[in-house]
Amino acid sequence: MTEDQAVSLKHLPNAVYDRGKTRTNRLEAEAVVADAIKKMKSWINLPEEDRLTLGVITFNTQQQSLIQDLFDEALRENPELEWFFDDDRVEPTVVKNLENVQGDERDVMLFSIANGPSKAGKMSLNFGALNRQGGERRLNVAVTRARQKLVVYVSFLPEQLKVEGTKAQGVHDLKSFLEYAQKGSCTLEAGPAVSKGEMESPFEEAVAAALTANGWQVVPQIGVSGFRIDLGIVHPEHPGTFLAGIECDGATYHRSATARDRDKIREQVLRNLGWELIRVWSPDWWYDKAGAIERIHSELNQLLETSRKQTIIPVIDDSIENESAPESSSHSNEISEQKDTLSEYLRSSTINADLFYKQEYSPSLKEMIEAIIQEEAPIREDVLAQKIARIHGWNRTGKRIRDRVNSFLKEATFTEESTGRFVWNDEGVKEVIDYRTPGPGKDRRPVDEIALAELCGFIIANKTLLSEEDAVLAIAREMGINRLTTRSRQRLQEAIDRAKEIL
Repeated sequence: MTEDQAVSLKHLPNAVYDRGKTRTNRLEAEAVVADAIKKMKSWINLPEEDRLTLGVITFNTQQQSLIQDLFDEALRENPELEWFFDDDRVEPTVVKNLENVQGDERDVMLFSIANGPSKAGKMSLNFGALNRQGGERRLNVAVTRARQKLVVYVSFLPEQLKVEGTKAQGVHDLKSFLEYAQKGSCTLEAGPAVSKGEMESPFEEAVAAALTANGWQVVPQIGVSGFRIDLGIVHPEHPGTFLAGIECDGATYHRSATARDRDKIREQVLRNLGWELIRVWSPDWWYDKAGAIERIHSELNQLLETSRKQTIIPVIDDSIENESAPESSSHSNEISEQKDTLSEYLRSSTINADLFYKQEYSPSLKEMIEAIIQEEAPIREDVLAQKIARIHGWNRTGKRIRDRVNSFLKEATFTEESTGRFVWNDEGVKEVIDYRTPGPGKDRRPVDEIALAELCGFIIANKTLLSEEDAVLAIAREMGINRLTTRSRQRLQEAIDRAKEIL
């Protein structure tokens, strides 16, 4: 949980979507960039370690390109803000679309919907990727990229989105989410204990009655639209908030696999907003009511004990530099990555942030580090530390975390490059290696995070581009780099010079 208005909606009633030509919403794009620049101007006066990170998400590539161009214009007038876009940083400002945002997280995210009423006032239900199969998953990824704050920019109000005209689940979920963003966090987050309706089934009534008999205060139907929680359990020591949400899954839940898939997405969104969820299955309840009650009661008491510990132990080691506490004591490794050998290995690993600095955890940590190096080397050492931090649930990578990771690299092979030290795997250092093209759903790496040997591999494989008038720009475009910063240009020129020596 972050703050009361962690998710908010900014309505721009005069903005127009140019559906027929550019497929952009210029007023909306200008508002996004203006707000972003305003935030950066306030952050730039802070110490570097206290400055927040920012990202922008759009629904299509056209709106993405427009916002990137507007940022370029703004930076010419405010060159001091280039710091936020510097590829040398671990988390520079990014502008992504719904198709390629997976894997990115920032402290603050600005979400440009773009689609909206045309000049003639007509509203289309075509939201691009959102309308396709699995569009609801893409929406879930987009709305869960912000660590602290998400602002949704839109030129229409939720009630103007007539979802009855489409079967696309992604569009239906978008309306639910916009309702939530418009009405504020009190309608959905695990905050004020306010009921939104009556219990919907005898099953819910039976569960609520049993929980009440065990001393828990129960509030039915919390939330909005498709994001309602069946039963909210009021925190016994903090009456203004909820301890957990109870999901009562009866016959309706089992009607189709599609319904179950949608519910998984919904559950991810709710957990990201701070809810601890406990699921009760109707067959279990009717077959062994006493056992089901005992299990729920036990889980609630465990959550209560965890809550007490988090309140009682506020002391932070001074040597930890702004490391955000993990979301749970034993992070369950919800890594938003392509299903490959590495991510499958990490999913199967026992990851426990509480033991991170303990000697007993060293063998497990060593295996994780070696697995990442073997799969992704050459990898810059600070990026390696960042990956380890994210796996364990930390949003920032302080000195203590970096030192812990580096303690396992004493026998590793490094190359010192202009952008930092790169760690190599057991295959050793090579002059040229194949370029690793980002797979589906994965993001392009900043050029500063790519070793010269790999950049040379890409350039040599595309050596015809060296004859272009601006070879650096041509290579950048071939790599999928839409915005070429001064630092990125210098890095690519360095790689070109090295590649020419090899050729």
